This record gives sequence, structure tokens and C-alpha cells, in this order.
Amino acid sequence: QQHHCFTVSAKLKASEVTGENAAGLVLFQNEFYHLKVEVKAGKASLVLCEKGEDKVLASTEICGDEVTLGLSVEDLSAKGFIEDVNGKRFFETDADVRNLSTEVAGGFVGCTAGLYAFGEGAAVTFEGFSYQA
Repeated sequence: QQHHCFTVSAKLKASEVTGENAAGLVLFQNEFYHLKVEVKAGKASLVLCEKGEDKVLASTEICGDEVTLGLSVEDLSAKGFIEDVNGKRFFETDADVRNLSTEVAGGFVGCTAGLYAFGEGAAVTFEGFSYQA
């Protein structure tokens, strides 16, 4: 991440995320501090990890097979969103991302925005990764 204000998004096939597997976008500082918008068990969720503990900030049902996940970051606040057959909608809760800073989380580099798939045999098709400042 090079900017303090940006939007990152990607489309994925929700039907490929099965069982307890998860896939989505992550704003990654380290394994103990990161922010995710993920698909898991038919839902999209905004998940903040601090001190290694995941906290689901908001969640919504997914409609359809293809879903676009995104994060809009403005300084120390992030909004997660999804876009499916019901249109684009933001999660009700914003995430405070000040704990993803190097001052709190440690290290000497900023966050990295990227894609991930997690779980046994997890394989997901992503399309159209976008980063706009």
C-alpha cells in the first residue's frame, strides 16, 4: 500500500469457497494485525485481526455465484463492500485501521493489499484485481 486513501477490489466465484474454507481480500500488516473482506460459508464478512484475534465486524449473505469484494480506505478508517446480483452494498460497520500501523503492529513497512484463499484444498478463481488511489 502506497497511499492513505485508496480502494482495492476483486471478483471471485463464491461457489468455489466450500466447507470451512475462506477467500477474499486482505490489508495485511502481519499475521497478528490485518483486515479482511472474505467469503466463508455463504456469507461475506468484514474481519479485523488485532493481536492475533479475529473479530467479525459485519456480515451479510451472498446472492449469486460471482461476488466482488472490496475495501475503501480513507486515512485511519476502512469500509468493506460487496457487489453481487443485489448490487453494491457497504457493510454497516467501518473498521478502525490505526492498529495496522507500524507504530502499533511493529515492523518497518506499511500494509500490503492482496488476495488470499485459506483452508484444506482451497482453490478459488479471482478476476479483475483493482487498486485505485
